[in-house]
Amino acid sequence: MSPVKPADPPTLPSLAEAPRVCLRESLTPAEREALERLAFDYGTSAESYLIVEPDGQCVILPDLSGAAAIVQNFCTKHLHVTGGLLAPESEKPRLLQALRGLVGGRTKTVNCYSVLEEEIPLYEAAGFQINKFGEEPVLELGNVTWSGKPYEWIRRQVNYCERAGVSCTEIHREQLLPTEWEALKSEMFSVLREDLADRPYPHELLLLEGKLIPDLLGRRRLFVARREGQAGIEAFLICNPMRGGREWGFESYRRRKNATRGVMAYLMKTTIDVLQAEGVEQVDFCVVPGEGMRTKSHPTESWLVQRGLDLWYRRFDMFMNFQGQLHFKSRFRPRMINRYVCAYPRASISSCLSFFRTAGAFSPSYRNVARAMWHRLRQKFRGTRSHASVSERRD
Repeated sequence: MSPVKPADPPTLPSLAEAPRVCLRESLTPAEREALERLAFDYGTSAESYLIVEPDGQCVILPDLSGAAAIVQNFCTKHLHVTGGLLAPESEKPRLLQALRGLVGGRTKTVNCYSVLEEEIPLYEAAGFQINKFGEEPVLELGNVTWSGKPYEWIRRQVNYCERAGVSCTEIHREQLLPTEWEALKSEMFSVLREDLADRPYPHELLLLEGKLIPDLLGRRRLFVARREGQAGIEAFLICNPMRGGREWGFESYRRRKNATRGVMAYLMKTTIDVLQAEGVEQVDFCVVPGEGMRTKSHPTESWLVQRGLDLWYRRFDMFMNFQGQLHFKSRFRPRMINRYVCAYPRASISSCLSFFRTAGAFSPSYRNVARAMWHRLRQKFRGTRSHASVSERRD
């Protein structure tokens, strides 16, 4: 079935003057402060706060009442808007009209990611094509006690780390000496390089995750894990604020290859305890692209996006390990919510390729890819031999 072309809305708010599209690094200090405030107050995804990073562009309304982040891409044919609409509800139609108005000339499509279910009517009214992007695990706080069989795995990891002398603490930069902060930054970059070194993508992927820029944390929160008797940190977790600090997104987390078993689960559990004690309502574990794509999600969805994301998730998981990430996050017993990508006027082969290119999916380490493929083949071969041996013994 071909995607249904969305109809233009009958009326939309008019702009007194045109919105600005500019490089974030060219903004004045007052404009950067306004962007940070909008991201903190109105962000609805873990990627919302990434607008404070200098790389990329932004669309900003003339009165600074709303903004949206555009990740720096390689051409202007397809614009990729991440983190949602950073504006109060009354200003979102105005901001969405500004984004839609960017289409024309060389710009063919505008693609908005991390859209929530309750925001779909707004995009429908503006004539966007609605496609499911994936599902996101979220954990509602307030009464999480870590007791009972559902959290048995979490408790085992915590007990092991505590017996091994691992401790987790929040880092407050203002409490550190300049030399201590520089040393911690060096350790964080070392952990990042070690964590990514043998992955198919030995670099951060834009559109899906932010860059590690410790000096621009802003109101993000940093938690680290250390092991008694060892120098440096074993792992770190960066939490991004959402909805005025009522929600926090676990956007970036890295660990060393030889870190204590279960250290990341222990670090996340400790962080959740801290946030829950402060009265935080919810923790978001970031969207898992391609999850839950087997069924039709919207009358206007593009079969190209639906099939492409499902194929990426199920057949090319060795590149991103989305299924493994989801399995790990499920240990915290979250509920799943839908996330959408909305395209105006509609998605195309060219816009889909632009997404992968802008994210950096076309620049893997072929050596690491070959190594991962060989590792999977060996596992599969060993599994087949083990199954055959069991069958022989049974016979």
